[in-house]
Amino acid sequence: MAAATKTQATTDAALEVIDQAEYNHFLTEAPIEDFAQYAGISIDEAVNRRIEAARQTIDPSQLGVNVRLLTEPQGKMIGLATVSYQGFYMDGFKVFNGENGLFIKEPTIRDSRTGNFVKSIRVSGDELRAALNQKTFEAYKTAVNVLAARAAEAAKAEVRPSELRQPSYREQYSRAAQQAAAHNAALPETANNGKTKNAERG
Repeated sequence: MAAATKTQATTDAALEVIDQAEYNHFLTEAPIEDFAQYAGISIDEAVNRRIEAARQTIDPSQLGVNVRLLTEPQGKMIGLATVSYQGFYMDGFKVFNGENGLFIKEPTIRDSRTGNFVKSIRVSGDELRAALNQKTFEAYKTAVNVLAARAAEAAKAEVRPSELRQPSYREQYSRAAQQAAAHNAALPETANNGKTKNAERG
């Protein structure tokens, strides 16, 4: 077994040295079965190598996180998030407020065979997870600031619910009648012949 492992490692090293471009093609672009056969490794090992290669090419500075606050926190879960990277958008991430601060968890789906929840997206590597948590913290602060600004604007406006409703025709007519009566009361009293009563008395 040890000899086989050593031979396999030698073979892998030889492949990478002989034709790195060809190896990279199989590693990143070819069907996973072809890569496994090319490298002389199992499917599981081929998958692990492809995941590791993909993780190493991710630039954490290009990650984007958008947090949506929950109206009512569910335990330690305080929000949902969308993670973006170079045009790809991944929904269903969950934001938690733990003992050591905010952190993000991958989305999950229910396995139809077992009924258990499994991750539908996996974050590999401490560096990538740390970058995601930092982006999540920044996005959370932004979401809180936006919410606070909206609350301040609403309080400043002080709009009454009745002012948001269009008056009925009856209310408009009544208001117009009141305005007309007030206007007429301010005019000088007149006789039937058009002269003011005061003038007749003179």
